[in-house]
Amino acid sequence: MTDLTPQGTSQWRSWPTLVSAFAAYTALAIVITFPLILNLSSRLPKDLGDPLLVATILWWNAQVVPLTQEWWNGFGFFPATGMMAFSDHFLGASVIASPLQWLGFSPITAFNLTLLASFPLCAIAAHALALTLTGRHDAAVVCGLAYGFNPYRVAHIEHLELLLAFGMPAALAALHLYAGTRRVKWLVVFAAALTLQVLSASYYAVFFTVLLGLWTLWFMRPEAWRAVLAMVAAAGVAALAVSPIIIGYRQVHDRHNLTRDFVNEVVGYSADLSSFVTASSLSALWGWTAVLNGGERQLFPGLTITVLALAGVVLLRRSHLSDRDRLATASIFCWVAAAGLAAIAVSARVTGPWDLDWGWLSISGTAPHKTLSLATALAIVAIALSPTMRAEFRVRSPLAFYLVAAAVLFVCSLGPRPALLGEQILYEPPYAWLMQLPFFGDAIRVPARFGMLAILALSVAGSLAFNRLKLASQARAAVLLVVVTGIVAESWMRDLPLPMVQQAAFEVSAGDRSAAMMELPLGDVWRDTAAMYGATRNRLRRVNGYNGYEPPYSRCCGALSRNATRRFLTRWPTSVRC
Repeated sequence: MTDLTPQGTSQWRSWPTLVSAFAAYTALAIVITFPLILNLSSRLPKDLGDPLLVATILWWNAQVVPLTQEWWNGFGFFPATGMMAFSDHFLGASVIASPLQWLGFSPITAFNLTLLASFPLCAIAAHALALTLTGRHDAAVVCGLAYGFNPYRVAHIEHLELLLAFGMPAALAALHLYAGTRRVKWLVVFAAALTLQVLSASYYAVFFTVLLGLWTLWFMRPEAWRAVLAMVAAAGVAALAVSPIIIGYRQVHDRHNLTRDFVNEVVGYSADLSSFVTASSLSALWGWTAVLNGGERQLFPGLTITVLALAGVVLLRRSHLSDRDRLATASIFCWVAAAGLAAIAVSARVTGPWDLDWGWLSISGTAPHKTLSLATALAIVAIALSPTMRAEFRVRSPLAFYLVAAAVLFVCSLGPRPALLGEQILYEPPYAWLMQLPFFGDAIRVPARFGMLAILALSVAGSLAFNRLKLASQARAAVLLVVVTGIVAESWMRDLPLPMVQQAAFEVSAGDRSAAMMELPLGDVWRDTAAMYGATRNRLRRVNGYNGYEPPYSRCCGALSRNATRRFLTRWPTSVRC
C-alpha cells in the first residue's frame, strides 16, 4: 500500500459541485473560442487542413461500420487501400460526434461541438484527479484549469486528437483510488478510461505507457506485486479491446512500407529547449514568443502553473532542511561535479574545442553535448541522493512524483537529439532509449507531443503545491483568485481564424458510375482536403488525399502534369475536376 489515502472519495458524492464545475469549464471554453459557437455549421478553427480532414473522418465513422474492409479503405487516396490507417482513426472522438450526426447535425457542426467538448472534458478529468489527491475542490480547480486551458492547447487548436486528452487524468485518478482502496471497480474505471484514450489519440496511447510505468515504480511498493499484476491485467483488457485496430494499422503500414524519416520527421518534430517558453501566435498574452519556434515546437505550459509547481519544489525542500547524512554529502559532491562539467561544456561552446593534458589528468572540451550529458546524469544522481527526494519517496509523495514526472516527460519531448536553438545539448537522452521499443522506433513522428503529458503532471504538481500552502481561508481564496485569473489569461486566444467551409460546386449525376473522383492539381493541401470533404455529399472516394502518411503512388501523382495524371488513372472509371 502507498501512503496515499483516497482523500477525494467522499468528495465524489458531491455531484452537484462536479456538475457545476463542468458547466463552468464549458462556459469558459465557449468564451475562449468565441465566436466559434456562432459559426458551428459553417466554419472551422485555424485552417481548412487538419480540421476539414478530421471532420470528414468523423463523418465516415458515423456512416460506415468501423473495422470493416470498407471502413479501412476510407474515402481518399483512391485506389490505395487502408487509407484510415494513414492517420488517427478518431473512433474515440466519434463517441461524441457520431450520435450528433445521427441526430441530424452536419459533419462540420459535429467536429466543432466535439472540439468544444474536449476543453471541459479534459478540465473535469484533471479536476477529478486533483480532487482524489487533495479532497479539496479549490485545489482541483487549479489542476482542471491548468490542464484543460493552457497555451499548449491553444497551439494545437486545429489538432482535435491532441485536445482529446481526458482519458489520461481519468485513468490516473482511478489508479490512485485503487492504490488506496484496492477496490476492483477502480480497475474497471482505469481500463475504460485507458481504452477511450487509446481510441482518441494514438500518440497518447504510446506515450502514456511511460507515465504509467513511472507511476507504478513510484507508488507501488514491492510487497504490492499482486496489485501491480491486477493493474497490468486491467491494462491488458484495454489493449485487447483495441487490438483489432493495432493489428489493422500494422498490416496497412507493412503493406505500404510506411515509416518515419528520422532526421526530417522524428528530429525535426522534436521540441527545442526554447520550446518551453514558446507559445502560439494565437495566445493573447504570450503570442509574441511565437517567433522562437513554430507549430509542434510551441510547448509553453503557462507561467502561472509553472510558478506554482516551482513553489512545490521549495515547499518540499524546506520540509527536509535539517536532514543530513552520508548520502546527503554524496549528493552535494555530485552537484559540485555536475556544475564543473557544465562549466566545461559551456566554455567549449563559447571558446571552441580545447584539450588539457597534465599527465595524470586529461580534460577535453571537444564534445560539449556529451560533457553536458554527464553533468546532467550527475545532477540526477544528486537529486536522487538528496534527503528531500529520499524522504518523499519513502512516503510515496504525490507532489514529488508529479514534479519528477513533469521533468522526465518534458525531457522526452526533446526527442532523440535534445537541442537549444538548434544546437545539440545532450547525448543519448531518454527518448533515444524509447526508440528501441516497439512503436516508438518506426511509428512516432512527433516526440514534442509528450508536451501534453508533461503539462498534465505539471498541472497536478501545481495543484498539490497550492494545497500545501498554509494560509488562512481569506488569504487562500485571494491566492486562488490570482491563480485562476493567471491561468485563464494565459489560455486566452486572440483573433482565432475561422475560415468558411465552401460547398463543392462540382456535383455527380445520379447515374454516374464512377469509382472515384479527382480534383486537379493533386498535392495542394487545401484542394485535397476540400476534395475529400466532398465525399460527404456523394460518398464517392477521392483520388486526392491528405494525411499523416501518404501511399507511395501519391507522391508521384503530385509531380505529374494533368494529362499524365489522367493517363495514370485510366484503368479506373474516374470523374476528373480541374
